[in-house]
Amino acid sequence: MAKKKASETKATANIGFEAKLWLAADKLRNNMDAAEYKHVVAPYQGGIYDPACGSGWMFVQSEKFVESHGGKLGDISIYGQESNATTRRLAIMNLSIRGIEAEIAAHGHVLTPGRYVGAEEVEDDGEPFAEKMPRLVAELQAQFAESAKLEKLIKKNLKGLGYEL
Repeated sequence: MAKKKASETKATANIGFEAKLWLAADKLRNNMDAAEYKHVVAPYQGGIYDPACGSGWMFVQSEKFVESHGGKLGDISIYGQESNATTRRLAIMNLSIRGIEAEIAAHGHVLTPGRYVGAEEVEDDGEPFAEKMPRLVAELQAQFAESAKLEKLIKKNLKGLGYEL
């Protein structure tokens, strides 16, 4: 039997390992064709948020995906932000020419993700901020004082047990 070169053995081992990975992936996909796998992870409806949307390509592709599967423009809501002003304008233009509405003005130009992915509104408790903040600070100050007393007592008890901090 001829002795194999190290490089041949390594290549053969890699092919076997890759084959095992593909078999495992097929099992996870329930033997679904790899070309159809994208449909499992792609959205049909609901909201999509991209915190760094760039030119908006993902949004365009998401809309195309929905339409190609019998859905219609508007079945998904897209939300994104982009820190580069030039790229943001490009994204808005990219979406506009495709009839996809750009979602920011409706939220007062606030880019907090919670506004776009369904965070619950916080009910107003009716207490004016000018009254609420001093009350909360006083409450926190009292809690800090209690914390300091408890810390001092704990240190005293530990010292009595022979453990000093």
